[in-house]
Amino acid sequence: MHGDETGGFVLMLHFADYLLKNYLVDSRVKNLVDNLEIWINPLANPDGTYQGGDIVSTPTRFNANGYDLNRNFPDPLDPNTVKQKETLDMMKFMRKHKFCLSANFHSGEEVVNYPWDRWLSKLHADDSWFHAISRSYADTAHVYAGSQYMNFLDDGVTRGAVWYLVYGGRQDYITWELHGREVTIEIDNQYITPAAQLATLWQNNWHSLIGYLENALYGIHGLVRNKTSLIPVAAKVFINGYDKDSSQVYCDTLTGSFVRFLEPGSWNLTFTAKGYMPVLISNVNVTSGQRTDLIVDMVPFPDSVDYPNSSNSLLLFPNPATNNLNAILPDTIAGNINVRIINQTGTLISDYSTQAIKSVPIIIDIKTLSSGIYTVVISNYNRSHISIGRFVVIK
Repeated sequence: MHGDETGGFVLMLHFADYLLKNYLVDSRVKNLVDNLEIWINPLANPDGTYQGGDIVSTPTRFNANGYDLNRNFPDPLDPNTVKQKETLDMMKFMRKHKFCLSANFHSGEEVVNYPWDRWLSKLHADDSWFHAISRSYADTAHVYAGSQYMNFLDDGVTRGAVWYLVYGGRQDYITWELHGREVTIEIDNQYITPAAQLATLWQNNWHSLIGYLENALYGIHGLVRNKTSLIPVAAKVFINGYDKDSSQVYCDTLTGSFVRFLEPGSWNLTFTAKGYMPVLISNVNVTSGQRTDLIVDMVPFPDSVDYPNSSNSLLLFPNPATNNLNAILPDTIAGNINVRIINQTGTLISDYSTQAIKSVPIIIDIKTLSSGIYTVVISNYNRSHISIGRFVVIK
């Protein structure tokens, strides 16, 4: 994010290379790659890093417009922070992918920094969990690099605002607005890590990076669905008397899946969604270093529908079908449309865009689908109108 803090740039290139090369020889790497969707963005500020040309010669902190990109995200109390192109692109990307766990890398100190950055007196609901995963990163680094590395402030760990206040930072934006969980990891006392020390920087951190990613495998991994149709439900997941300041999480709108990281213990989770009766699941056990799976079935209120602004006038034929399914859409859905197909487990099978003309059936190719019952969700481009239907595939 800061163009002259080059250690993280190279560290992430090493990390991508390590995951690829060790998939078949390291069981921890294989477990991560098999069970997570992992995205690595080595450099978020090419303007600053490459301001001297096509080699890294005179990097600078800011982008070409002179903005510090880690003060440029929507602040919880000032969402109208000036947003540069790099920031807008990153926001769009993160909103699309809905990361449950992330980190961004800096240099200048050696410490793991967790939310909040902008409030000194306010603790995140998951403050203890944040401190634990940050402590684990730093302690693992101590094992492999020695106690002289990453020992700033509380032996390599700090809550952001205890160090200094930051407004418009990325980790607060992700944690507050996107309901994800992000930390900021400062990996080198030097802003520009000398080339001769890059290999040592990698050795100091790679074990910690593996451990940090493994956190995404733990906690509560759930699926929320309509009890009758098994259609995914975009529910809010929160804990009464515990969640605060936007710490709740939400199910993925396409699959109904959610991830909630929590300290070990027994938790009571409440699920709410428009058109559905609330559900309370009590005594959900969370164990350190383990995953808890949960399926939640929600009952619709009488005469309710599964999606806001949805219409039941979708006509599907033939049904059952084998190779092609015809769909006549309501008049509110035409032009550029999106077609999604979801199986009975809530898994998104197909997601594509096409053109639709009023009163003219669209043809949905189902040749590759196995026999079974599926849900099709068809919406106009901005999803202001949605139509859903179920169909059977026979082979």
